Amino acid sequence: MASPTASTTTARAARTRELPDAATFGDLVASAAEVEASERASDARCGLRAGADGRYRLEANLTPSLVKTAPIDLDEAAPFIGRVALATPFGVVGNGSMLVALSPLPQRIRLGIVPVVSVTDKAIYFSIATNQGISEGPATTIDEKNLHVVRGMIPNADAVIVTAERDVPLDRVRDVLDWTDGAAGPVVFGVFLGRDDHVPATWVNAREPDGFVEEPGRCENGEHYWTVPGRYDPATVARVSDEIRQEVASCAAKLPPDSLGGRVTLSLKMGRTGRTADACLGEDQTQSAEVRACVLDRVRKLPFPSSPKPVAVSVQVQLVPPSLITRGLCE
Repeated sequence: MASPTASTTTARAARTRELPDAATFGDLVASAAEVEASERASDARCGLRAGADGRYRLEANLTPSLVKTAPIDLDEAAPFIGRVALATPFGVVGNGSMLVALSPLPQRIRLGIVPVVSVTDKAIYFSIATNQGISEGPATTIDEKNLHVVRGMIPNADAVIVTAERDVPLDRVRDVLDWTDGAAGPVVFGVFLGRDDHVPATWVNAREPDGFVEEPGRCENGEHYWTVPGRYDPATVARVSDEIRQEVASCAAKLPPDSLGGRVTLSLKMGRTGRTADACLGEDQTQSAEVRACVLDRVRKLPFPSSPKPVAVSVQVQLVPPSLITRGLCE
């Protein structure tokens, strides 16, 4: 039998991503599981597209599937899912009920806070995945009194996960996705794992990328210039740090296509006039010469405040590939 042609494979993938009439969250999860490995990538930069006919299409960039359904009764689980363990190929973020995202997430969530919104036919719940110290507890039921608190967290979250019970209509999930319009980080779908579902050992045992490999542009022996005599006041340090982060953020476009981003730590020496006298990277998790060159080139052009003495500043920047910043709903 002849092997399928590329056009046949593409057509099959297109059909797989087309969800049935009156689609549920279970249909979405099953569709994600059926998409072939070669067709999981997507450049749509959104999760779900609603057609004029009321039908939905799964547009998400997909990770390797660990589940084929959404097995958990979230109303019954609500007392136990206030704290979430988010499993990713680069490690597990948080401690609690295990959840997997259906789409790639950036490395920066390791140190951040990821809101998880769970939808059932009876209620909508709020949980958190984080490596920061938050105690165990039940998921919070979202209502009119606290909805503004949840929506207020979304713009600053490193990512937002939306999940639901298997039989919840996507029309109801779509109402929740509307809350996430202002999200700066990716908005992706996720699934809580059942008792028979397992996370690969390679995910559980994954470690952060080594940011201290000696490469051109790295600080010699990891030096961070703490011996420079001058100092900016705290308000100036905060303003300068924000300016640096904004200036170098676009260097994320230089990351390799399959990169999940990473942390870079800039060390700078500013002369009395505010011009950059020296700059290097004390840490570079991207391990990309092109990214390092971009970051150093941009920061050396920035003007800084003058000072009676030379000043040293160290700034940590999380670089996220533009392809990972995805909306929940397609426009």
